[in-house]
Amino acid sequence: MTAFSAGVVYTPYDIEDSSRDSDPRCSAYLSRLLACRDTLPPSVQSKMTEPKLCELASCLVDGTVFEIVKELEEIQQLNERAFLNRRMKVVSAHKAQRGNLAKKHADEVAGSLHKQHNLPLIKARHRAEVDAL
Repeated sequence: MTAFSAGVVYTPYDIEDSSRDSDPRCSAYLSRLLACRDTLPPSVQSKMTEPKLCELASCLVDGTVFEIVKELEEIQQLNERAFLNRRMKVVSAHKAQRGNLAKKHADEVAGSLHKQHNLPLIKARHRAEVDAL
């Protein structure tokens, strides 16, 4: 600790960040961060010291964090869109396979109508194919 004026003791943190105190946005972010910290369990509160929260508040004032978050949101949206497209392709291919299988089964049943004794075997095989799909 260093003393600069009579009776006032400054920490190195106070000396470094005196310029932050003049920014009302930084003070607002800091007060909100401190309020959020107070809602956390004591074990977590002890890890979130005021100097760390001041640094975080100054980063928020800088705007870099918000730009990073915005870019991450855009990346997430692109990934979600790609996953949705891939899912739609898989669903469409599965639907086409089921349609082809149903047509094949209908043709087999229609072709074996004159052999009624084979019908239970064919239907059992069809059920196994549908379950496998």
